Amino acid sequence: MANLYDTILECETNDTLLNLLDPKKIIANTWSEFSYSEHNELVFESRNETMHEDIILLSEKFPMEVFTAVYYDHEIYEETKFHYHRYEDGEVEFLGYIPRYNWKNHRPIIEAMGREVFDKLWKRIRKYLFRLDQTRESILDGELRIDILENHYDQCVTSYVTIFAEHENFRLSVEKTKKSNLYFRGYQRDSEFEDWIEIFESQNHGLPF
Repeated sequence: MANLYDTILECETNDTLLNLLDPKKIIANTWSEFSYSEHNELVFESRNETMHEDIILLSEKFPMEVFTAVYYDHEIYEETKFHYHRYEDGEVEFLGYIPRYNWKNHRPIIEAMGREVFDKLWKRIRKYLFRLDQTRESILDGELRIDILENHYDQCVTSYVTIFAEHENFRLSVEKTKKSNLYFRGYQRDSEFEDWIEIFESQNHGLPF
């Protein structure tokens, strides 16, 4: 077991619930500390174990809600796989493993869209990525089965996935290639009747990263 875990906690059924709770009071049974919050998610650091027991208790306190948690080994983050769990009314389901994504090309897009819009679009796209990449270890050989389609090279054909999300006059696309690399492209328009214009580095609106 790892010595240091990071936990990303989200309430799938209520976007505002975690913002109303004191994160420190979620910690009841584990050696954990609250790190920060980001787009309706809470991030914790845990020692010697994950926050599994704490989140079970949280789901029992809110039996009508569904929580998800992603755990990863903080000390080997560059090579780690994410452990994905679902919690509802004290019941836990291991959903599988998710690869660590490598982000590319997102700074000018955040500057143009603003953090709030970018986070909203990225969060929607990430849900699709989780569904695509969610997998379990092979019982036969113990190897992860992640990115089978993208990493499969057969008869001189390779492939990748692109996902789009739109909000008002902004569009975000994420292209996932081999080794779970993500390439971001952003677009904006003046109205729904105008064509989309791609956002580039030179379109700097001066907003913080």
